Amino acid sequence: MIKNITNRLEPLVIVSGAEVRAELDLNRDSFIDFALLLGTDFSQRIVNVGPTRAYKFIKDHGSIERIIELETKYEPKLSREAYLAQVGIARLVFKTLPAVPPLEALVTTPKDDIEVTRVLQQHGLSRELGEEADDLHALLDGNYFGDNPSAS
Repeated sequence: MIKNITNRLEPLVIVSGAEVRAELDLNRDSFIDFALLLGTDFSQRIVNVGPTRAYKFIKDHGSIERIIELETKYEPKLSREAYLAQVGIARLVFKTLPAVPPLEALVTTPKDDIEVTRVLQQHGLSRELGEEADDLHALLDGNYFGDNPSAS
């Protein structure tokens, strides 16, 4: 996860899911359910279940199904069936993520201003080039976020 990606005032923060999972002492399935309890683009949260309660529930019960079964005070907003259908789809998404490529595969290539322009035009974003399109180097240089992402 990358935090502050749209915040111009704060530096980028990279959070490693593997490190968080190890620190929380959760297996992969439990970690996915923990994340789903916190809410994702693919599933809703359960009202009044924040990070602390979600972690306790996962440690105590191991899965969202068991939590819903045993923690009856905390009901999903949707019907149980609809919520569990969302959870099933979300689990599938998170279990089938592509592998992270090794660092040596992440080779920086020279910036190709013509290719950038072509891609922007291909996706209907040529207006992003604005009137400064004649000076692509000036337009594409700079750091929108005002940080130093290469700093360690």
